[in-house]
Amino acid sequence: MLEELPKTQQVNNLITLLRSGDAKSLKQLCNLLAIDSNDLANQIGVSAQTLELWEKCEEQPLSLNHALWKIKLSSYIDKEISAFLGTNNIEITNKYWALMWDFAI
Repeated sequence: MLEELPKTQQVNNLITLLRSGDAKSLKQLCNLLAIDSNDLANQIGVSAQTLELWEKCEEQPLSLNHALWKIKLSSYIDKEISAFLGTNNIEITNKYWALMWDFAI
């Protein structure tokens, strides 16, 4: 589904999902980026089962864990932005983030 959109819109959709920040959006973001849930859970410092409970809204993560979830996902988006812009320059990536964050719906 994501591949059918222009690259600009693909990246902006990822940012919009992250900005939404709810469990459904974050799960959709993981699916679009093909992130392995076990790897992501390890990066956050929780079990895969805990992450699954968050994604299903059967449990709510602590504020710190929710922030870590979003931060880890943003690092995957960084890679997408860098690929889209054709640069690994973090300043350029950060400026793109700032611009697109303001426009995310």
